[in-house]
Amino acid sequence: MMIDIELREVMSAKKISPPGLTKRKWKSLTQLVYKPPAITANDDNSLQCSICYLEFKEGCVLKELKCLHRFHNECLRPWFKQTDTCPLCRLKIK
Repeated sequence: MMIDIELREVMSAKKISPPGLTKRKWKSLTQLVYKPPAITANDDNSLQCSICYLEFKEGCVLKELKCLHRFHNECLRPWFKQTDTCPLCRLKIK
């Protein structure tokens, strides 16, 4: 806890941005409403969120990254508060 406070003070004094995505970058990510594909492969991992491991349900809101990985909107948000890379392939979100 104390280290976190000290880190924020140093970052603030040096005008260093936190490691996560800015609100502007978050809003610029592709958002879509999930619709199940007509035909799927048996081992298709793209049908589930790799953060919570739950299958996507029709009508749920997803974020799709430039690397084409998809996640539940509510699962990805906390991740991007800490970092600016894809949870799967670690592609940096620009």
